[in-house]
Amino acid sequence: MKGKISAIETSQVTMKDGTAKEKFTIAFEDDPKTYESWSCSHKVGDEVEGEVSAREWNNKTFYSIKFAGGAKGGGGFSRAKSPDEVKAQARSFAASYGKDITVSLINQGRITESKEIDATLLHFYNLFKGILEG
Repeated sequence: MKGKISAIETSQVTMKDGTAKEKFTIAFEDDPKTYESWSCSHKVGDEVEGEVSAREWNNKTFYSIKFAGGAKGGGGFSRAKSPDEVKAQARSFAASYGKDITVSLINQGRITESKEIDATLLHFYNLFKGILEG
């Protein structure tokens, strides 16, 4: 399903364990149904896409939606990452991949000098960072 959010309402629900949780009811333009979620980072007017599921309870059908890129399970919403967060994640992965290869080469005895280790780590970090950042 793809649509533009026309309304978001929140309500407090008391869970079985006594804790209060916020539930979101979301409506879309040109869709008479409403969809429920336990989290929401979107706002009215956002164009979103997701997978709809339905369940029956007390002879009534309830709909929930799992948005593309959202958290697994629960039909929750997920906030998109900012460009800075994407770059930071790419640098973190690049450092991890570069370290793994460098350690492997050290264990194989292919590099032994500190300067070789530094150069190898820097080389693979830059290689993977370039690939991941595009």
